[in-house]
Amino acid sequence: MFPLCIYSQTYFNNRYDIGGDDFPDYASTIIFNNDSYILGGESWLYYEHDRITLAILNLDGELQAVKHFENPDVIYGAGYPGFITKSISDGFWLAGLKRSAYPGWIRDNGLLMRLDKNCDSLWTREYGDMVEPCDTEVIFRQIHTLKNGQLSVLGGVMDYTAQRPFFYLLHLDSLGNKLWENFYGQIPYYYFPYSMACTSDKGYILGGVGIFDNNALTDPILIKTDSVGNEEWFLNLGSEFRDDQSIVDTTADGYIIAGAPVADSAINNEYSYRRINYIKLDNSGNVIWNKKYGKSNLDTDIWSLKSLPDGRIISTGSRLTDYPACPDIVSWIFCINSSGDSLWYREYTLLDAEYSVNTLYDISPAADNGFIACGYVVPAWPDTGSQDTWVLKVDSIGCESL
Repeated sequence: MFPLCIYSQTYFNNRYDIGGDDFPDYASTIIFNNDSYILGGESWLYYEHDRITLAILNLDGELQAVKHFENPDVIYGAGYPGFITKSISDGFWLAGLKRSAYPGWIRDNGLLMRLDKNCDSLWTREYGDMVEPCDTEVIFRQIHTLKNGQLSVLGGVMDYTAQRPFFYLLHLDSLGNKLWENFYGQIPYYYFPYSMACTSDKGYILGGVGIFDNNALTDPILIKTDSVGNEEWFLNLGSEFRDDQSIVDTTADGYIIAGAPVADSAINNEYSYRRINYIKLDNSGNVIWNKKYGKSNLDTDIWSLKSLPDGRIISTGSRLTDYPACPDIVSWIFCINSSGDSLWYREYTLLDAEYSVNTLYDISPAADNGFIACGYVVPAWPDTGSQDTWVLKVDSIGCESL
């Protein structure tokens, strides 16, 4: 007889002061790991001095352990959703930022950490400009483990003089040694990376945002590469108004899926009304389908998108409310099928005061076939406390309770 493991449905909507001392903290990544959930984000070591913080929750949402990676002389920064990933053996990989003092400026280098199964550090390496004068910034945003144990890291680079950020894709072996790297962007434009995925032809799809005009309007962009990082095609998904970043993954049937908030009107160059837009493409950039959903909301953002083995696409994001509605920012989870048909959409809050903020950054399948999402809340009176980590556990159709 084979052992059978069955998880009962659990629900929770919790706030955690993971940093302690009422300092601000947040989580940008959450992953399911056997009998626990791993949270990754940042908290303050002391006033405005960041450290990377990991937290371990049990399946009921109870806090089991907190790990801080900190140095009083160095700032450690977390990446975006997906900055922590499982290794092919026991343990995890973490990609982020190491910021240290440098005469007349700062030195930003990409940070790679190898963690054991308990989330303790085994070793650390940094990547960037090591040759004087150090005039190039490198920041890691997301990391993927490949089937052969090698690593792909998405980041950003910026020359301190030109002040023009580019996409950066780095390929490493299992010991962190550089195998190849590539850069994406054209002067005088600005490129900010957010997400990546490995494609079915062994290449990469990169998602982020670009600025291509003098009004600093942001456009969601896609960059497709081959297996060694050579650019194959570029696509701008933006409107004439201010949009925001594209988030990418690859589907079970071998296609590319991208989500982006695309505007159809604006208040000014800073605030726009956006709809959720998903586009499915093949590896050559041909559009399979392109759909917009729901009504336009003020400053809708998409932060995380995951393709599931059954073809569904699950995503999370946030939006501003229109006064006098409250709280100030609410978050949402949205599920579609492989054809782009809407299955369900729900909005969530933890704090409900007029100016309180509720932002969900990442989402992951949970142990019981539901979903778990993480982010942060910022209280405004009469809500109390400081900025804290927020974790929401829902069932397979986004319900918060039976």
